[in-house]
Amino acid sequence: MLTNRNYVLFDDIILNPSLEEYFTICCESVLQQNILVSRTREGAGYPSYQCFKIKGKEIFINDILKYYLFRLENEGFCYTKIKIFADAFYKLCGWGFHMHHPFQLWIKKFIQNPYFFQQQNSFWLLKPGEPKQPITEDYFLFACYIAISHIKHESSQGKHIANQIFSMITRLGSDLPNELQKHGSGSLPEEIMYYQDSLVSCKANDVLAEITIIFKEEKEEAFCKALLFLCQLLKYGFPSSYTFTFKSRKLKFLPISNLPKKDANHFFAKAVQWPSLHEQIEKYARLAMKESAFYNDRENEGSAMPGTFAVFALGLEDEKHHKLVCDYLKICDAENQTVQAYFLWTYIQKYRLTHKAIELYDLCTNNMSLLPRKLLTLRREIKERKTFYKSVFKYKPDDL
Repeated sequence: MLTNRNYVLFDDIILNPSLEEYFTICCESVLQQNILVSRTREGAGYPSYQCFKIKGKEIFINDILKYYLFRLENEGFCYTKIKIFADAFYKLCGWGFHMHHPFQLWIKKFIQNPYFFQQQNSFWLLKPGEPKQPITEDYFLFACYIAISHIKHESSQGKHIANQIFSMITRLGSDLPNELQKHGSGSLPEEIMYYQDSLVSCKANDVLAEITIIFKEEKEEAFCKALLFLCQLLKYGFPSSYTFTFKSRKLKFLPISNLPKKDANHFFAKAVQWPSLHEQIEKYARLAMKESAFYNDRENEGSAMPGTFAVFALGLEDEKHHKLVCDYLKICDAENQTVQAYFLWTYIQKYRLTHKAIELYDLCTNNMSLLPRKLLTLRREIKERKTFYKSVFKYKPDDL
């Protein structure tokens, strides 16, 4: 029995089959891209949720994806059709629980539960005996599509989920995961994934979420070409979290104590020495900065959002990059990374407690539950500086 709520769920079709008409119309609208994501009306005990509105009905967006998967299974599962629909759905709704959850249910129903079992928190093991029903190539293709989606849109946890899916598919007899990990998904043009000339070699793999840059000659032109490659790659939808590998002859790192001495640090410490590249470095940083995304080769206190070392390099180079640093601090995941505190201390040592430094301090205070002790010792001086700046330069409270 339907409640007095305003919105409609996929399960409601079972109780009221006439509702299926609205789901069918909505699916066609998603494919034609002539519908927008809206919000349900709020009711007693029912807050507002993302939905599609069709002829007066409000349908949860994730239930539309559930319905399409259900309908396709009854009609005859076809990878081409579900890929087209999932791509169209993503364009309208983006990635989130509304895609993650239906995909997770599909993997459990058609891949995990029929063929695998888990014993005492071990890895998923193949059920003994021959499978009751062989899996078609379309199922393997869509399972890989789901795995790649996790890699593309989530952090290291997404890669972990993807590897589990790839492992299951491989054990079911498919070589598809191996091919994808060797050559990439094929969804990005080859000229975007690979570049080589007499100065530099750049290659990327979106399934492994890896970028590798090798210099033959460390010249300004080589760094310019590498930065152009990185920006083009991120524009085309490369995974938000990735491993960055940079190989060159002499090591150089940003002058920030405790900052992980990883390849991205090395690359931008060298690239920033050419002022003509600063605009391109900022362009990369803004393309790379994504909340809850990380360079995959860092863990725990060494975690860093993509773009971190580019931002730090420019921020220490010149205060004119202040807005970029502020934008970075506003979105970085302070629950999972602390490297911004190391940058801030070095920044204050270089520029002293200017009003810009105080603004960066406040941003760190707002998004970090605990600042390092040496930064906390500055609280009293910062409070005095704020009072001074407000009285002398007439700053409003919002300016500091």
